[in-house]
Amino acid sequence: MLSAAAVPEPPGLSTGPRPLRYRSRLHLRILGRLQVRDAYAVDFTPTAGKPRQLLAFLLLNAGELVRVEDCISELWGATPPRSVNHTLQTYARTIRQALTRALPTERARLVTGQSCYRLVVEPDLLDAAVFERVSRLGMAAARAGDHHTAAALLTRALQDWGGEVLADVESGPLAKASVVRLRETHRAALEQRIDSDLHLGRHWDLVPELARRCAKHPTYESLRAQHMLALHRCGQDDAAIRVFEELKVILADRFGIEPGPRVMSLYRAIRSGDT
Repeated sequence: MLSAAAVPEPPGLSTGPRPLRYRSRLHLRILGRLQVRDAYAVDFTPTAGKPRQLLAFLLLNAGELVRVEDCISELWGATPPRSVNHTLQTYARTIRQALTRALPTERARLVTGQSCYRLVVEPDLLDAAVFERVSRLGMAAARAGDHHTAAALLTRALQDWGGEVLADVESGPLAKASVVRLRETHRAALEQRIDSDLHLGRHWDLVPELARRCAKHPTYESLRAQHMLALHRCGQDDAAIRVFEELKVILADRFGIEPGPRVMSLYRAIRSGDT
């Protein structure tokens, strides 16, 4: 498989030598556990629940103005404490201390405005920012028909995905929308990377990966279709049909529905030998 190093580096993603103090590339992480780390991967993440929740919310909106009232809604909903403004300022101070200990202020800082906050970070420090930027480049390459570059870039983007978004932080009502958007971006990037690999004739490599992913996400029809196609191209039509039949049973049992047109059409084509 083409390595990510074989394609041109996107701006801001150079893998060349860096000064010694920047040994760790991604200092701020939300794709998985919340983390604030220095250049040597020393963890300075706040440990108390509410400061962590505020930090997560600000990182989800990095670079954007976030209103104080939105921070309050995110942390406490409709029942904020009586001293809410003072409490929020205390949490902001905790976040500033963590950032200052982990990073130079010119690379990451929390700015207070009039009734708002803005978390200013260099894009290559935050895993979600890097993931979204490289994913966009990979998706653009796929649309242009350059599947070698698309597969390499999307593989690289997906490597920064460390698990469920903010896996160890309670998300409030406003953060949840951003979390869902990141999940959808991840799913689209994964499916396009697999499609690009299929275009490149890598079906033998994809079969075991797709079997694992279908077991983890048994109702994802797009993954099932990709699994069926990979198996068919490996000459395993019987196995491809079993993948369809398993999906059909699961969808009927759980939701009372039939597989969608894409999967159904592929199933019929495999059965008839018209692929």
